[in-house]
Amino acid sequence: MFGWFRRTTPVEDRVWIDAPACARGVRAQVDHALRQRAAVLLLTRSLTDREDLARDFAAHAPRIGGDRLAADDLREHLRTPAALGVAALADLRASPAAAAHRPVPLEIHVLGRSARRGDDRGLIAQLGRWAPVRIVFHHSLDDALLEPHAGALQPLLQKLGLRADEPIASPLLTRAIERAQRP
Repeated sequence: MFGWFRRTTPVEDRVWIDAPACARGVRAQVDHALRQRAAVLLLTRSLTDREDLARDFAAHAPRIGGDRLAADDLREHLRTPAALGVAALADLRASPAAAAHRPVPLEIHVLGRSARRGDDRGLIAQLGRWAPVRIVFHHSLDDALLEPHAGALQPLLQKLGLRADEPIASPLLTRAIERAQRP
């Protein structure tokens, strides 16, 4: 009815105090998801970050994205319980996102958001076709997108007693981050 009941891809933002806390938090969440037998895809903005993450998660034997054949292999690999994939955004553009029945849930953890809202909406739409999927964007207050707002947030977070290993997560936060992006 007028698009009100249209199913959307669940998207969540998690903001960590700083970059090291973000890295530890992503690691903990990925480890937890893999123990729960979910497939996990880690997405980075750069090829260098992709290689660094692949090294960091080597114990989980991740499948790494690359050219079109590697991207297709990655997508097939992520149909297995407790599978881990690591890719850069450029890897996803190299292959079509085919919708198919997924035997296991897929969690996609994206490191950072684009400065442009339209880029992230396109990414969410593309990844939504891999259903069922849950997308989590991870940020730190050091990130370029959030840095202008960090000065006002840090005293409040300290007053609330937020520990470094606790993320800030809220639908209000997701909307605020989207407003901070350029259209």
